[in-house]
Amino acid sequence: MDRLINDFDIMTWKYTILYTGVAVGFGYALYKWYTNSLRLIPGPRGLPILGITPYMDIKHFHVQLNEYAKEYGPVCRIDLLGESVILVTGKDAIDEVLSTKQNDFSDRLQTFRTSLAMNENEVTGFMNDTPEFREIKKQIYKSLKTYGDGMNKVENIMEEVLTDLMKDIRNEEKTSVNFSLKLQYTLTTVITSLIFAQRVHEKDIIRTIGLVDKTSKSFFNLSSILLDVMPWLRFFGNKAYQTLKSSRMSIDQTFDPTIEDLKNSIDENRIRNFVDSFYLNCEKSSLQLSHSLLANNVKGLIIAGYLTSSSILYTLLLLLMKHRDIEDKIVREIITYIGTNRLPKMEDREKMPYTEASILEALRYISNVPIALPHVAKNTSTISQFKIEKGTQIWVNLWGLHHSEEIWGDPFTFRPERFLAEDGSLLPLDSKLRKCLMAFGAGRRFCVGKNLAMHRIFLILTAVLQNFRLEIPNNTELVDLDCRKFEFGLVVAASAMPLKFIPRNL
Repeated sequence: MDRLINDFDIMTWKYTILYTGVAVGFGYALYKWYTNSLRLIPGPRGLPILGITPYMDIKHFHVQLNEYAKEYGPVCRIDLLGESVILVTGKDAIDEVLSTKQNDFSDRLQTFRTSLAMNENEVTGFMNDTPEFREIKKQIYKSLKTYGDGMNKVENIMEEVLTDLMKDIRNEEKTSVNFSLKLQYTLTTVITSLIFAQRVHEKDIIRTIGLVDKTSKSFFNLSSILLDVMPWLRFFGNKAYQTLKSSRMSIDQTFDPTIEDLKNSIDENRIRNFVDSFYLNCEKSSLQLSHSLLANNVKGLIIAGYLTSSSILYTLLLLLMKHRDIEDKIVREIITYIGTNRLPKMEDREKMPYTEASILEALRYISNVPIALPHVAKNTSTISQFKIEKGTQIWVNLWGLHHSEEIWGDPFTFRPERFLAEDGSLLPLDSKLRKCLMAFGAGRRFCVGKNLAMHRIFLILTAVLQNFRLEIPNNTELVDLDCRKFEFGLVVAASAMPLKFIPRNL
C-alpha cells in the first residue's frame, strides 16, 4: 500500500510539473504574440498563439507556404506556436537576404532540435555567422580541393566507385533493384573515400543511411516541433527526442573512432585525406579546431554529401523514364562525346550542354531543398521596405523562386531546353534564368560542396545511361512525378520504387 501511495505521489508531481510548464509556455507565447512588432507584415490569419500550426500540411508544407506567398506577397508573415516567421519569395527579396544584406540576415536558427540532431550546432550549416564560422567554412572549401588539380583525386575515386556500381547493377540486371538506396550508398562511398582516403564498411554506410532517414522523418513531426517550444517534454517520454538522440549517438559511434585515429596520426609532411588537410589548414589559420568541431563537420559533410545529390539523381532518372525523348538526347551526347569504351570523365561535362541543361532543370524542377535552412536577423534591418527586428526567423522560399510562372513560364513542365541558347549552347552564368536558379544557395551561406555535387551527378547519370535503360518492373506503375506531390522533409524527392536495368546495345 505504501508503495502504491509513493507511486501515486510521483505521478502527481510529474503531471503537476507538466501542466505548470504548459501554462508558463502558453503565457510566454501569448505575451510574445501581443507584443509582436511584425504583425504589420501581411500573412495568413491563424489562431492566437498556435498561428497556422493546426492547418499545416506537413507532407506538402513547401507548396502550402508558396500558396501563402502568392496571396500575401514576396514578404509575408507566418505565425507558428507563438513565433512569427518571415517567408521571403521572389528574386529581389531573396537577393536582399542572401547577398546585398547578408551581413544583417546570415545568422542561423538554433533550436533544441537542431542542437540535439547537429551536436550543439557545431556543423557549419547550423552555426551562427561568426568569425569562427567563416574560417571553418573557408578551410573546408580549401581542404575539399574541389577545383583545379584537386578534382583529379575525386575523379579517381569516382572511376573506382562507378566501376563497382556498373558491375553491381549487371549482377542484378534481371531483378528489380532498390536504386534509391544504391545511389545513396554509392555517393556515401565517394564522400567517405575522399574524406578518409579509405572505404567505410558497407554495413556502417547502410546503417548511417537508415539513421539519417529516421532523423528526417522524426525532425518534422509535431512531437518533434513541440520540443523547440517545450524542451522539457523530453522528460515525459517524447518519442521524437529519443529518435533524434539515439540516431545522433549511433552516427557518432560509427565515425568518431576513425576521425580520432586519423587526427592522432597526422603527419604534416604526408597529407593523406581531407581530415589531414582540414586539420592542418585550421592549425595554420587563427582557428582553434577542437575535436568536436572537427568530428561534427566531417560527419556533416558525409551526410550532406549523399543526401541531396542522391535525391536529385534518383528523381532525375525517373523523370527521364517518363520523358524518353529527353533521355534519347542525353544518350546521343554520350555516344558522341564519351562513346561506349570508357567511363565518363569530368572533362566531358563542358562538351555536353544538353546533359548539363537536364541536370540544371532537375535542380530547378525538383527543388530538393525547397525552403533554405532558416536564417535569423543579426541586426534590425529591412526586406522590401518591411522592418525586420533582430532575432527574427527568415525562411527563403526557393521552391517559389524555382516555380514562378513569371520567371519560368511553365514551371511544372520538365524542359531542359529552357537552359539552352538558340544555338544549343548552355546559357551563361550571368543570364537571367541561371541567376534565378539557386539550388546551392548564394552569398555567405552558399553550399561548399556545389562543384563536387555537380561533378558526381554528371558522372553517375552519364555512366548509368551509357550502360543501361531503366524500366518499370511488371505489374508496377511509375510513381507520381508531379513535383507538387513530392513529400516535404530534409530533402524533397520522388517516392522510392523498384527499377529494372536493361543493358544498352550502343
